[in-house]
Amino acid sequence: MEHVRRMLGEDVSAVTLNRNVHCGVHRDRKNATRSRICFLGDFEGGALCLEDGRRFNEKRQWFSFDGAKRSEEHTSE
Repeated sequence: MEHVRRMLGEDVSAVTLNRNVHCGVHRDRKNATRSRICFLGDFEGGALCLEDGRRFNEKRQWFSFDGAKRSEEHTSE
């Protein structure tokens, strides 16, 4: 966690690693701070689409967003 906080800031309170995940439409209502996501690995397709129209799908780059707002579908294979 110390390494993550050095990278992303002291306000980081949790980290989740997912593999081969498919998330339907949802909100991360209990997030204490902004959400951050980074896509890793060798895969094709997949994106996080937000209700404001932004779409995150670039690999090895951190994205910050308000997880309490609805996210559309995220798929990776």
